[in-house]
Amino acid sequence: MEDTTELEAWRTERTSLAQAEARREQLLRKKSEAESRRTVLNTMRRDAMQLQDGGQKLRRGEKQRADLTVRQKELAVRLVVLQEELRSARETWAAGEGLAAEREKLLSLQEQARRKQKTVAELERLREGCGEAKRALEQAQQAYREAGESAARAEELYRRKNRAFLDEQAGVLAQSLEEGRPCPVCGSVHHPAPAQTSLHAPTEAELEQAKQDWEAAQAEAQKKSAAAGSAGAALQERERRLLAQMQEVVEAPAIETASRQLAACREETANILVSLSQKLREKEQAIADRQKLAELLRGKEETIAGLTAEQDAARDLFTRTEAAVNQLRGSIEQIEKRLRLQLQEQLGGCSIEEASARLEDA
Repeated sequence: MEDTTELEAWRTERTSLAQAEARREQLLRKKSEAESRRTVLNTMRRDAMQLQDGGQKLRRGEKQRADLTVRQKELAVRLVVLQEELRSARETWAAGEGLAAEREKLLSLQEQARRKQKTVAELERLREGCGEAKRALEQAQQAYREAGESAARAEELYRRKNRAFLDEQAGVLAQSLEEGRPCPVCGSVHHPAPAQTSLHAPTEAELEQAKQDWEAAQAEAQKKSAAAGSAGAALQERERRLLAQMQEVVEAPAIETASRQLAACREETANILVSLSQKLREKEQAIADRQKLAELLRGKEETIAGLTAEQDAARDLFTRTEAAVNQLRGSIEQIEKRLRLQLQEQLGGCSIEEASARLEDA
């Protein structure tokens, strides 16, 4: 009886142990399932967070890509404008290639005009010298005429005195003539009209003085004649030199019109110098502008180089951003696919947008 009781108790205990073991296994299974679900939910939460974070990153990447697209377009437009400006500026700069040579040519013409102006001034002084020489010749000729007239009067006076003196000598001789006796001068023995003495007859000394005065007047006239001749020769030489030198600046020079010709040449040269000065100022300004243009060209070239480098950097960044966006989008698509499947299995299906809130409550 006791054995039966013990057996029954053992059976009861074994049944209890079996039930406990089953319950234990059930609990372990539930625990495992709970842990597995917890793991899945944690994974889902992590996926949801990654999806949310990835979405933010994707939006930032897409915005950066859009901004880079706009920036590249802006850079491309700016580069086109700058390159066109650079091309136009280079053409303008190249067009002024001969400015320095043109300035040198103008400077040479200006120097020629200044030499011509100096030559004309010297010619006008030479012409003035001709005028002075002409006036000197006129004065010398006048002096010669006056000396000639003085010599003629002295000669006339001497001849009158000489005649009077001779007449006086004949009168003295006539006083000694006798009819029938031969004249000691002519030999005639008849003396029908013997000369008479004069109370105003000059003395021999006075006659000699008149002769000396005449000779002196003749010498003075010859001296004045020589002076007039020298003055004439000097004038001819000056005029010859003037005409010879005027041929350098005047066509068909002539003494009679030399003053007008030189005045016209002087005015023409002055006008040429004014015109050349104006052209030189314009040429100097053009050269200065070309130098500024060269600086502008260097500035534009540097700007274009900088923009080109920026464009290359933007293009490279766009390529890397595009690759990152595509990679991120692929990762997001995989996470979404996995998360949708897990949401369907674990939460009976819900939208991705509701996932975060549902997983917080799960």
